[in-house]
Amino acid sequence: GAIVTASSRARTTGPAYQSGGGINVFVPGTHGGLPPTSFADSISTGFPGAHGVLWDHKLQLLLAIGHEELRAYSLVTNTSGIITGLSRVATLTFTGTGHDLQPDYASTDILYTVGG
Repeated sequence: GAIVTASSRARTTGPAYQSGGGINVFVPGTHGGLPPTSFADSISTGFPGAHGVLWDHKLQLLLAIGHEELRAYSLVTNTSGIITGLSRVATLTFTGTGHDLQPDYASTDILYTVGG
């Protein structure tokens, strides 16, 4: 497991932010079992306007929406199954900025998004 966050602006230091944004994956210090109390690593990738993230269990992809793009990432793991990175495998462009990203539980071919 992991914790994934998206930010429309990247943190610089303290409360200051800069333009851009990205996706952050916080990798737990232990693999499986009880929730960990510490994190072994964090992985970040830039993505302007990043907001909604969604794990597609069937396709084993992390979907993220941001400024004019919906992106699909596969998780890169080591031989122990620990997440070590993200690899972008697909990009869909559109006009605007996506905010929320939700599946349609009646159809595996549809995603809903809200944005500006």
